[in-house]
Amino acid sequence: MAPIKSSLARTVGRLLGVQKDTDLSLRGDVQRTRLIENPFVASGGNIETFGSYKAHIFEHPNSDNFVVTEGTTSVDILVVAGGGGGANGGSGQSGGGGAGAVIHETGFPVSPGTYPITVGAGGAANRPGTRGGNSQFSSTHIAYGGGGGGGGTAATVGGSGGGGKNDDASGGAAADPSQSTKPGNATLYGNNGGNAPGQGGGGGGGAGAVGGNSPGSPPGSGGVGGAGVRINIVPGDTGPVTLPSGQIPLGYYWGGGGAGDDGGDSDGVDGGIGGGGGSEDPGGAGGGSAWTTGGTGDLTSAGAGGAGTGGGGGGASASGETGGAGGSGIVIVRYQV
Repeated sequence: MAPIKSSLARTVGRLLGVQKDTDLSLRGDVQRTRLIENPFVASGGNIETFGSYKAHIFEHPNSDNFVVTEGTTSVDILVVAGGGGGANGGSGQSGGGGAGAVIHETGFPVSPGTYPITVGAGGAANRPGTRGGNSQFSSTHIAYGGGGGGGGTAATVGGSGGGGKNDDASGGAAADPSQSTKPGNATLYGNNGGNAPGQGGGGGGGAGAVGGNSPGSPPGSGGVGGAGVRINIVPGDTGPVTLPSGQIPLGYYWGGGGAGDDGGDSDGVDGGIGGGGGSEDPGGAGGGSAWTTGGTGDLTSAGAGGAGTGGGGGGASASGETGGAGGSGIVIVRYQV
């Protein structure tokens, strides 16, 4: 007579998350039982473990695959596109680059398979600035690169829009969410670039705020870069940091806009958190982030967006001055262990 599986044993096995090779038979024979765990095993990127979490971190230029070889689980995903480049100097002040789009989702289900990862490069400084590269997790989460800052011609649209060139009251470029792809439960961040009605360039849009308009007073003052969005998906210092523009809580900020350039004798303005500062002497400070701080501008060049933050580059002023390149993007996948 073939042994009959105990329904009680099967129920207990399901509750404990294990499987059994064999069970007790009605004859009372104790048959060999083997417990098989159901672990989650994944590879790809730089893997860090902290507390009860494991994170796979993908940075430019090392695009890779997130590969699940065993088990199923739910993961938290951060996808940040490359920031747009600030515009080089020329006949008129230039706008800062817009931040790359930021996508964040918690509880996304994954199962065995290969999930391609692309990490976007920051856009080059040009006139106007160049849009940053897209970043993506598989085909489900695609973040659009940040728009280039305006200079000579108009700023370009992006995940966040580039800041406008000087004397252009409506020159800030728009954020274009239609170019990004996300599931319904994910959150997409991006904002418009600042306008430039005065002599200075507009600030690039940030993931957390629109780029600042050039105020026109003092003459030549540029617009500040839009702030990034704070998402502490990996542990970071949460103490305060002091910038020329004030004190902010330090953490992981993603997608700060680049500062617009100042004309005349004005001091450079600050980039949004993670974005590059504008040129001039003294130049604007780069936006602070616990991951990578944006670059500070000086008399000959604007600051670059922070690497791995998707920050926009700062705008430059006169001919011969160089705008800041956009910061590269990043993709982070984390789960509980």
